[in-house]
Amino acid sequence: MPDNDTPISKAQALKEFLAEHPDASPKAVGEALVAQGFEVSSAFVSTVRAKLESAKLSVILFFFFPWLAIRLALRKAKG
Repeated sequence: MPDNDTPISKAQALKEFLAEHPDASPKAVGEALVAQGFEVSSAFVSTVRAKLESAKLSVILFFFFPWLAIRLALRKAKG
């Protein structure tokens, strides 16, 4: 929890935990966050972790291959 006692979301707590323990399994992360008072399942951990990895990949793709990122975005927009 932050020092100013402002409540944080499950996702934010998960991101902070994963930043400190990047190799932790979803089960271990879930158990650690439950111990901190969050209601988190290992499925939720896996979903958030996958979205974070996808976002990282998108940034890398756009940085190194902007033409490919634009082409994929246009393909998605068409349907």
